[in-house]
Amino acid sequence: MIFSSLVLLFLSITAKERIDTLYHKIDPFSISKQLAFYELYSQTDTGNRALRRALDLINIHRPLSEQIDCHVKIPPFNPSLIVGLSSQLTRKVPVEIRDEDLKTIQKISSHLSNRKLKGYSIGSLDEVKNLEIDQLDLTRILLLELVQDPKQRAYYEATVDLMALEILAHLPKGASLEEKLEKISSYVFHDMEYRFPPQSIWVEELDSFTLLPTILDSRFGVCLGVSTLYLALAQRLDLPLIPITPPGHIFLRFEYKENITNIETTARGIHLPDSHYLSIQTKSFKRRDLKDVVGLNFMNQGALYWQQNDHQKAIQAYDTAIKYMGEDPLLMRFKGLQHLFLGEKEKADEIFKKIRNVTLDGSTYKDTQIDDLLLGHIDKDGLKMLYNKEADDRNALENQIKKLQAKLKDYPKFRDGLFHLAGTWLALHRTKEAYDVLVTYHQIDPKNPVVEYYLAALALERMQLDEGKIFLKNTQQLLKEQSYYPNAIKDLYMAYKKEDPTFNF
Repeated sequence: MIFSSLVLLFLSITAKERIDTLYHKIDPFSISKQLAFYELYSQTDTGNRALRRALDLINIHRPLSEQIDCHVKIPPFNPSLIVGLSSQLTRKVPVEIRDEDLKTIQKISSHLSNRKLKGYSIGSLDEVKNLEIDQLDLTRILLLELVQDPKQRAYYEATVDLMALEILAHLPKGASLEEKLEKISSYVFHDMEYRFPPQSIWVEELDSFTLLPTILDSRFGVCLGVSTLYLALAQRLDLPLIPITPPGHIFLRFEYKENITNIETTARGIHLPDSHYLSIQTKSFKRRDLKDVVGLNFMNQGALYWQQNDHQKAIQAYDTAIKYMGEDPLLMRFKGLQHLFLGEKEKADEIFKKIRNVTLDGSTYKDTQIDDLLLGHIDKDGLKMLYNKEADDRNALENQIKKLQAKLKDYPKFRDGLFHLAGTWLALHRTKEAYDVLVTYHQIDPKNPVVEYYLAALALERMQLDEGKIFLKNTQQLLKEQSYYPNAIKDLYMAYKKEDPTFNF
């Protein structure tokens, strides 16, 4: 009997020590991990210690009048919800969330800064139009647009709330804006390991990794997708950020006093200087607001439907984008193309005439696709070729060249077709063929600084210096007219100077 009692005592001590050891291994600043531990060991002293620690972490940032009393029992959490947030595991379907889970999350998240926004309280999209831009809640609007089931909307919103609480728990009371910025990046890119989707996935469904539910479920995202999540978290932490869009990309910017920090969400949130995004083709960026970000999400959703040849759904997505970002020229071009591909030429032409020869924000040259279409320099099938899936091996590239050459035989003045053909030749390292195609482009239109620059660079590589100098001077003059002096021009000039010290602009 005494022996049995000693064995039981030994086992109980061992179990307690084991639980204590486990507890000391978890992150002392992680609310979700503390609560997950409490869920597993709620009947033990250590489990209750974890609950108190979690509440302490939450209360640090709550007003004294709204402190959560650790002696008041909180409704139990769904362990799957907590573990899912605490790990980097992807979810094929959202975890089912219970009403008591929602009540708990809403209670412990009530101090987050987005609760002050009028947009947080809206329950329908009809209410959005009455909101000022600085009152928009990005998460709420996107989920109202994207998710029909109110329970699933609540789940995704709660997930973002829990993520924000995790970040806050690692911040001191009264944290600076810079500290908030650092912790969001650390959490998103290192703790949760958000990444650009692997090639095996994104080749087929790249644009789906823009949408917030997909981002939260998969832990993968393209530039717009991860930027959207980052902005949603920033709103909850009262961190002002500016979305910036060079053509075809988006990054975030933090401006404070004299300091500017760019957040490149495709590279773990590192700062890249503005010069990284500038090129011969891109001379400036557009500052966006949160309405634009919503619109851009649906612009990418339209691209996903387009990729699936569902042009009608693409139009619907583009119409949703127009609600938020107006008749953006690139957006209207994409919408017009869907009508064109559906055989609705009159609707397409009505759109195209409004955006003909428009220069997209930040670009150094006007858009030529629509102009060539209206001039009869290309047909709808030729335009479709430009938006087909990119070739990724030699056979596919060679096949693409044959198709482009055949189309250009019928439409020799199609400028974007020539540009794409030159790019495909370059992908095969066939510089002579690429150069010859770009010369043809130049003969049709000598005003495109991008083409002139590529001709100058290829001429240097082929040691056709006299021709190349002319193209380089053309490039410099065209950009000078726009008061734009990119480093690429200076670098190419110095390369020519090395070959011919007498050369000057």
